[in-house]
Amino acid sequence: MNKPQKNLYVGIDISLRMLDVAFVDDNSKSYMNKKKKSNSYQNNPDGLNTLIQDIISLCNLHDFTHISFGFEATSNYGFHIPFYLHNEEKLNKFNISIFQINAKIIKNFRNVFSEIPKTDKQDSILIARRLMVKKLPPYLKFDPKYFALRTLTRQRFDLVNKMVSEKSRFLSHLFIKSSSFTQNKVFSTLFGTTITTILTEFKSIEEIISYPIEKLIELIIKKSKNKVSNPEEYAKKIKYISRESYSLNRVMHDSVNYALLSSFNHIKFLKKEIKNIDNQIESHLAMFKNEFNILTSIKGIGKVFAAGIIAEITDINLFKSHSQIAKYAGIIWSIKQSGNFKSKENHLTKTGNKYLRYYLTQAAQSVSMQNIDFIPYYKKKSKEAVKHQHKRAILFVARKLIRVIFSLLKNNKLYQSPKIYKTCVPKSA
Repeated sequence: MNKPQKNLYVGIDISLRMLDVAFVDDNSKSYMNKKKKSNSYQNNPDGLNTLIQDIISLCNLHDFTHISFGFEATSNYGFHIPFYLHNEEKLNKFNISIFQINAKIIKNFRNVFSEIPKTDKQDSILIARRLMVKKLPPYLKFDPKYFALRTLTRQRFDLVNKMVSEKSRFLSHLFIKSSSFTQNKVFSTLFGTTITTILTEFKSIEEIISYPIEKLIELIIKKSKNKVSNPEEYAKKIKYISRESYSLNRVMHDSVNYALLSSFNHIKFLKKEIKNIDNQIESHLAMFKNEFNILTSIKGIGKVFAAGIIAEITDINLFKSHSQIAKYAGIIWSIKQSGNFKSKENHLTKTGNKYLRYYLTQAAQSVSMQNIDFIPYYKKKSKEAVKHQHKRAILFVARKLIRVIFSLLKNNKLYQSPKIYKTCVPKSA
């Protein structure tokens, strides 16, 4: 006869040097290490080995059959711990589950225990108690190849965010120097080498205005390496916009020019780094040939989006349904309802994996512009939205995309457009 499952919940609050641990059973009873009179361990291999020995002793003493480990996903200080626990042979005789819990979930759970002080020791108890409630997203598959890819895709995510921030800073400096350049959409981009070089070579807009147009045309040809199709028209636009801009006090010329050039150089550097990391991602994708082929069979999903989705979902078998993936990514809406009132505008919970949410929504944006099976759905949802039409439509497309991705990966099939399929299959079939 099988023994009934007896659970031990291990909450771990992780810092740079220490692991504060709470041991709690199904009856919310806490256990203390009587020898040490403390449940604190060093955040290193020796400390973790000691923790594992203490857990095994506790399980043997009280007949625990299942161990649930939990820690907050707040930093890389706990990066090695799940691998270490998963590969520890001494724990093989127990059923173990490991959860990396979004910090917002723990923060919201703390509201239930408002009387508990905010300390590392109490945080570990809260994590252990939250494990008891269940309903947590699955932890990632313990396969180093997923984490290798994820390191690259998350680094790319950070680089892209820095690029967005730096471009915003560049435009702020540009407005100070030449306000009309940011106000008028005359040029297709303000981040091109030609236009930026010209703007930074002249100390002020007055110099641009007074500069002979023939020489300005020569400068444009030189800086663009003769790639500007109509340099004369280009020069006239620069002259016109310069005349429409505010004048800047000459005391500020050098500082604003330096800031503008520094920001532009940073953008160039980030572009180069993103290109380099894309090459690294492409080389790592060789280990995920099957998943990659499935995802890229959906028109609109390229190498980068596929890599990001693979790295964050890891093993599709960790998820029982597409709604679990949506919840894991935080693409679910909060519901506001009281009595006869029901809010027409609900917001994303955003308690999920922000990286997976980013790559899914970016992929959704791409397929809503390129894929004939998603374009009508995007337009339909855009018309239905009361506010923020584009953003809300993209989120609905992302949910549809999650359903498609889940089905394809689960069934190990390439995507086939329903519209194309209908034209290929005879009516009698």
